[in-house]
Amino acid sequence: MAWRDNYRNRIFRGHVIDVLRSLPERIVQCVVTSPPYWRQRVYEGQQDVVWRGEEDCKHEWVQISDFEKECPRCGGFSSPYGLESQLDCLAWARNEPPCGRCYICHTREIFSHVRRVLKPDGVVWLNIGDTYAGSGSGGKDFISRKGWGYCQRYNRRGNQLKPKDLCLVPYRLVLALQADGWFVRSDVVWAKRVFVEKEENDIGAGMPENVNDRPIGAHEFVFLLTIRKDYFYDWLGYAPISKYVDGKGIGWESDVRKRMCDVWLIRPASFPGHHFAVMPPKLAEICIKLATSEAGECPHCGKNWKRKIEIIGKAPASAWSPKSGRKVHLRAESYSSSIRTKMVTVYTGEVFEPQCKCQNNKPIPNIVLDPFAGSGTTLMVAKQLGRDYIGIEISSEYVELAQKRLAGVGLSLPLDF
Repeated sequence: MAWRDNYRNRIFRGHVIDVLRSLPERIVQCVVTSPPYWRQRVYEGQQDVVWRGEEDCKHEWVQISDFEKECPRCGGFSSPYGLESQLDCLAWARNEPPCGRCYICHTREIFSHVRRVLKPDGVVWLNIGDTYAGSGSGGKDFISRKGWGYCQRYNRRGNQLKPKDLCLVPYRLVLALQADGWFVRSDVVWAKRVFVEKEENDIGAGMPENVNDRPIGAHEFVFLLTIRKDYFYDWLGYAPISKYVDGKGIGWESDVRKRMCDVWLIRPASFPGHHFAVMPPKLAEICIKLATSEAGECPHCGKNWKRKIEIIGKAPASAWSPKSGRKVHLRAESYSSSIRTKMVTVYTGEVFEPQCKCQNNKPIPNIVLDPFAGSGTTLMVAKQLGRDYIGIEISSEYVELAQKRLAGVGLSLPLDF
């Protein structure tokens, strides 16, 4: 359909809700995004948006906190998303609509519009990090010398948050979205650094913390959200592989595809540009491959082409790892003798088939949406994987930054909203 092509491979600059309202319904197959974390950073460029109030009001703004303003004439509320002074009013727990002032309610509003543009079988990957309430021990908020980073350490408040409390932002947010009707299908742990029992040491990399009364934080969550219980998920799209060698290493070999677990050890990304919250490309790659069709979708009805999955045989529950050359278990139920003799099914799925009977249905790429495009990592990876994308970003500086990163992948100019 022609209207689909009008939105492919574009970055829209503007407030995320305004842009989402302008998009047609049900055009997005997959969302991979990391919204601004609560009270952690001030991002570059103009970020103030009006969340509530009358559109035709000539607002007379009154400053009510460091980043928040309200209009006494219409009750309008203005604040950069992510810098709200209140974390959670618990409106979701009372089955109430968003209050229009706290971080959780603003996120609920945004995701109600994400739901509208998501295809019925679409998938959302939501990366969100946590933070601590201020210790009250003094000190000032950090402002970088370049003026583009700002960490709100001592001005966080919320429901019954005490000094040094973990704010539990991911838990509050996903419970609120679940109350709004989203299915929470998985809480993937993005581990930047992990302790390995056998090695008595940790591996990976993460931001250092000068704390002596708790473990250092080295993980974030990536939630898998859907709008219905049945949805598109290509488990063979990104499947770890072990090499199976029959007998004592003499005989036939086969790649045994394993299903992804829900803990991913991925090093944080480094990026020289003025954006210090960049998603690792590998994280975006895994999410996109699992939630989109490699072949694409029907240009008429939007149904995805799916793999024709075939069973090619059985293999023992242990296999030879192609990296280490030693036996590793395909399933981790136990290390008892029973697991060593357990057989698992080996699948293949290299052929894709249409799921509709439309005529002239040569597939077109799925659309991947990032409503907080930032430096453009999700968009860049989507294009490299042969998918199309839609990016939304409020900062003109970050739109320009994303365009520079995407320039080598073949893109159109950004479209201002």
